[in-house]
Amino acid sequence: MGSSQSDPTDEFDVSNFDKAYKIRPGKVITRIGKAAYGDDYPEEAEPFSFVTKTDLARMAHLLAVGSGSIFVDLGSGRGGPGLWLARATGADLVGIDLSTNAIAQATQRIPEFSLVGHVRYLQGNLCATGLPDQSCDAAVSIDVLIFIQDQTAVMKEVARILRPGAPFVFTAFEDRDTERYRLPLQENGFNVEVYEEKPDWRRRQLALYGRTVVEKDALIEEMGDGGRVLIAEAEYLLADGLENTRHVFVAGRRM
Repeated sequence: MGSSQSDPTDEFDVSNFDKAYKIRPGKVITRIGKAAYGDDYPEEAEPFSFVTKTDLARMAHLLAVGSGSIFVDLGSGRGGPGLWLARATGADLVGIDLSTNAIAQATQRIPEFSLVGHVRYLQGNLCATGLPDQSCDAAVSIDVLIFIQDQTAVMKEVARILRPGAPFVFTAFEDRDTERYRLPLQENGFNVEVYEEKPDWRRRQLALYGRTVVEKDALIEEMGDGGRVLIAEAEYLLADGLENTRHVFVAGRRM
């Protein structure tokens, strides 16, 4: 799980994310995810996002990387989805995240996916990753771009680190009917190949938030302040109803 909108989490304040990533979640988060997503919940990945098994399989196909390739996970968090993709594709992975707690947890999880020597995590800003020009064969990002105020800056950075012809595949939230990411992609040298609202996302997400509130005592016991961050998000967005929001799946290709 993780925040999808800018409230109540401040997009410029990494402290909430550090709280959420301080303690590795356990059976309560898994129970909540399964209740909301059923068989489409990627339990092994332990996502702090709203990604599904269907999303991950589609991403692996669209990334089109394999052994000898390198892809970057932008806003890698605790690492699970990126590690899942690295194992599924056989490509090496570089994860970028602002949170030191997230990087520590993601690094600890590398052996669980039998990827020692094939993954590294770096603390960095998605608008200034520090990676060399044209050093990556693909890029992925899962439910992170909503927190970036300057979409032009982040798309420019992704274009800089990708080789020509490389794909950038992501899921993200946006205001309904805005297509927030299309123009920044196009203006920074990407051909947009997929831009669509994920099916059934709202029902699933509201179910997840509802279950989070029901399980709040157990969640706080399991995760402490991190659980409180998730509960605050759930309560806020249940009241909002997500009526003016949509969750999109996007794939672009650097020209």
